[in-house]
Amino acid sequence: MVWTTGMEASFNKLRECLCNHVSLCVPVPGESFILYTDFQRRSLHVLRNNIETPVAFYSRMLRGPVVRYSASEREALALVAALNHFEVMTYGQRVTVRTNHKPNLAMVDGHSRSDLNP
Repeated sequence: MVWTTGMEASFNKLRECLCNHVSLCVPVPGESFILYTDFQRRSLHVLRNNIETPVAFYSRMLRGPVVRYSASEREALALVAALNHFEVMTYGQRVTVRTNHKPNLAMVDGHSRSDLNP
């Protein structure tokens, strides 16, 4: 994949929106968290507290053999990386994971793929 000017413009717009329009809150000890994960060429992880206020953001560029992982493996890697990164805030707390990758939902919840089709 080649980084195009359109991608650069989208990245800059996202960065501007995040820098100018997002207020982070301090995590409350004992409060549960909601972790949203998504994977693209860069993995993006957003950690929010239970009232939907952002606590922290995390993203990482993947290199080497990881870029050849299947979609399910990359989504699972995004989740593991996010949990490791946010361990200081979430250790011992209840964490709810939200993802848009249906095969991983089936893996965690024990549903069959037919249960997840809209």
